[in-house]
Amino acid sequence: MHERYNGANRWNHRDLLAITLLGLGVFWAMHRFWQPGIASDADMLMAIYRIFDLHDAWQRGVFYPRISPNLNFGYGAPLFQYYPPLASYVAMLFVAPGIGYVEAAKATFMLATVVATLGVYSYGRWLFNNQIAAWLSAVTFLFSPYFLLNVYERGALSETIGLALLPWMFLFLHKLLYQSSIAIFFGASVTVSLSILAHNVTALFVVPAAGLFIILIAIFEQQPRRMLLPIMAIVTGLGLSAFYWLPAIGELGYSRATDFMIGDVGASTVSQHLVEPATLLQWSLVTEYAGPARFRFSGLQALIATIGVIALSFQTKLIRRAIIALWLLAAILVIILLLQLGWFRFFWDGLPLIRFIQFSWRLFGLASFAASILIGSLVCLSFGSLWWPRLLAVTVSLSLIVSSTTRLSPDMLPGWYQIDSSQISKLEMFERGKNGYALFTDYTPSSLQLPAEELSLPRSASESSLPSVQPPQLSIRQLRPDYFELISESSSAYPLRIHRTYFPGWQALVDGQEVETFPSGAPAVVTAIIPAGQHQVIFEFGDTLLRLVAVSISMVAVLGMIVVISIHLFRQRRLALLAVFVLAIGIIGGSPLIIANWGEMGVRKQQISFGDQIYLLGYRPSDSSFIRPGETITLELFWWVPETPPADYTVFLHLTQADDDSVKIAQIDKQPMMGYSAMTRWESSEIVDDFYTIQAPLDAPPGEYALLLGAYNPNTLQNLPLKGTGDILPGDRLRVMQFRIE
Repeated sequence: MHERYNGANRWNHRDLLAITLLGLGVFWAMHRFWQPGIASDADMLMAIYRIFDLHDAWQRGVFYPRISPNLNFGYGAPLFQYYPPLASYVAMLFVAPGIGYVEAAKATFMLATVVATLGVYSYGRWLFNNQIAAWLSAVTFLFSPYFLLNVYERGALSETIGLALLPWMFLFLHKLLYQSSIAIFFGASVTVSLSILAHNVTALFVVPAAGLFIILIAIFEQQPRRMLLPIMAIVTGLGLSAFYWLPAIGELGYSRATDFMIGDVGASTVSQHLVEPATLLQWSLVTEYAGPARFRFSGLQALIATIGVIALSFQTKLIRRAIIALWLLAAILVIILLLQLGWFRFFWDGLPLIRFIQFSWRLFGLASFAASILIGSLVCLSFGSLWWPRLLAVTVSLSLIVSSTTRLSPDMLPGWYQIDSSQISKLEMFERGKNGYALFTDYTPSSLQLPAEELSLPRSASESSLPSVQPPQLSIRQLRPDYFELISESSSAYPLRIHRTYFPGWQALVDGQEVETFPSGAPAVVTAIIPAGQHQVIFEFGDTLLRLVAVSISMVAVLGMIVVISIHLFRQRRLALLAVFVLAIGIIGGSPLIIANWGEMGVRKQQISFGDQIYLLGYRPSDSSFIRPGETITLELFWWVPETPPADYTVFLHLTQADDDSVKIAQIDKQPMMGYSAMTRWESSEIVDDFYTIQAPLDAPPGEYALLLGAYNPNTLQNLPLKGTGDILPGDRLRVMQFRIE
């Protein structure tokens, strides 16, 4: 009776056949997802832009960007301080080789679907010791309406990955009750950790549910000591992910996330989505993926799962441990369905942290898993015919597949949104942000004194500006999105500001000594007082005390796991595997340094005055000395202003022949940040990092070309006069780059 729990239940060729059939099922479930467009311009588009933002941070030398400088039109927002990062990092596996952002997101969905299907099959295979039962459970979960809703209608990438990890977490934690294995302990800890990093809202319920599930099994089996190892795995998983979840919870008050998610101005609260018993289930024979009915649990799935619960009293093939697990899964299913009812409003309103789930139907992922295992157990019933299990599995699976996929085509989904990877850019993101894009507003720092969408607008006439500053001598040494290093020389103390909205963690160092930082102005830009004299000044985004504690906890957990696994492999004399493990840890541990080195690109220092109104401290052009027709040139500029400019000056870029700068082949005229950062919004003594792109014409002939920079007053159309060092040309234009078109 114990063999099936101690590893004697080995896979064979039938498992290979079952997995092959599941692979065909994944193809059938996902093939229409690859049609042009994406599931929605809400969840999925935001997931794509998170991937885009992470990729941009990597290119600029930041491995884990708690602060995203692209959000809020360059002022930054603490995106990965609060939003779980795993989906974006998994997608980077596809983006790094050069796959487009939309395709990378879809590939990540595909990967999550495969992982979810294999997870349910593995758990069912271990629990039932029956390939057909495991196969039916996996098919049921794969074609669960809620799972497919997350993919096709919502495009909820993070939640889909969370659902993919769910069965693996249950499998490893359940196994730990019977097998004291380091590999299983490692699997349990890592899946708990990854679940939190995938979708913290889902993990908020799933991790406690899995823990309670294991505890109750140990109690019902009268073996309470067995629960110790699974509990230790959960604690270790919490430790591994503490660098994320502990600051996300402890520093929630530094952002407006609470108001957005559960406040009076929020998009939704749990209570708004509770239903009456009559509308709890969707009883349509064909699953609806549009309208309010899409957020109801499948009546067909619930009906077959109920039959599975009733059949538990007649199960004779399954041992007591499996029966206990199935009864507990039945209880999970019933509790989740009951929590959807208005009768249980007190539960949601009484637990503030749990209210962050926003939608009670988000528990349907766990309910679908429980229902899938219960449905798979039907195959284990004892009947005379050997064909009974196969016939039942085929009948049930076909019924669920037809019901859940008939209306799954993007052509039938009103939210399917037409966009491709070529349209994913900062410019498009800024335009959406100007119109109130939720990616900008979800995690706005609480220090900001105006709506995020107004950061791109000129300063209003009624809004006062900060006092002007006597221009110091500023020389840039190094700039990254979260790091500003420069040399300051001035005759008196003065405030120096950077173009980032203040968020705890920003610190300023003067000659290595920390000085106070604080927000100033309506955009709440990071400010520090710089003393008179010559000094090295560094602004960098670091850790608060809570983040340091959280990161330390995670490092201790990681090091502990590495030491235990290394000792185990050494004692088992698996030296080759130990060498591979150490190499893998070295590569993973060194990847942030590699990415930081990739992002190190030299800044060309300048001291150029534009009409004594704005000062160019330096610029960073594209690093290529040649381009092809149609390719884009990127130029980063670094400005400083002694006072808020009196007008919203327009910056221009001219692409000209190198030997005749009067012959322009391309031109752009934009306000900073490609038109989304009005200069009258800038505060006095503020360093602003700016960027532009200009495209070489498709018909540009081969030859040498130059990129020229200037600025003019849009009211008078007069160029601002240039003074200072640099290749200044007639007409107040600065040559910033020379290259060849081939």
